[in-house]
Amino acid sequence: MHTSRIICMALALAVVSCGGEGPAGEPGPEGTAGEQGPAGEQGEPGDPGEDGLPGPQGEQGPQGSEGPVGPQGPGLEWRDATGAVVPVRCDDTRCLYFNTDDVAWSLERNTGAARAATWWTLTAYSGASCTGTEVYYLTGGDIAANHAFNVGANGPVRSIAPGTTPLPQFSYVSQRDGSGICSASSGTLFTNFQTMLIDSGDVDVPLAAPSPAVTPVLYRVPVGG
Repeated sequence: MHTSRIICMALALAVVSCGGEGPAGEPGPEGTAGEQGPAGEQGEPGDPGEDGLPGPQGEQGPQGSEGPVGPQGPGLEWRDATGAVVPVRCDDTRCLYFNTDDVAWSLERNTGAARAATWWTLTAYSGASCTGTEVYYLTGGDIAANHAFNVGANGPVRSIAPGTTPLPQFSYVSQRDGSGICSASSGTLFTNFQTMLIDSGDVDVPLAAPSPAVTPVLYRVPVGG
């Protein structure tokens, strides 16, 4: 009885082991990742890419400090007979010399002689027969309060007192010309960029022409001189 059961089991095992391979089962769950391996060698650099578009312009930086003064080039210097440099300002039409009282005199370029800087035209009066308010009518352009001027053709040289305000206009009924002759003449004079009306009470005492005369000297100032 037992022998028959053993034989049957052996036969059953033989049948099972001798059969074909069954189909593959479904994949099992994914295992955990292994540790990262060492980094490989760096590859060769790639070709450079195309240039990108320029960025926006930045803000202007702060202004730098002023550089040192350069050497002075050739120019015109004025000196008096003693060799001292005198203050002279020249433009295309004339030169002005300023004496120690800061009064402006016109300077003759060729001779260095000083004369009145502003031209007197006439003296006007508010009353008949050259009476009443006396006003000097000055012309010449670029008139300043410290300019020297002659009263009359050969009269004394005077300058306008500091702080004087010119009269904007003046109506007159008589006038005195350069020769000193009084005549009846009426009209209205105005102060503008080329003329000036000054009350005779607003002028300084007569001035003497500056002496000695000045003469021009060309000069060059060396670097660091």
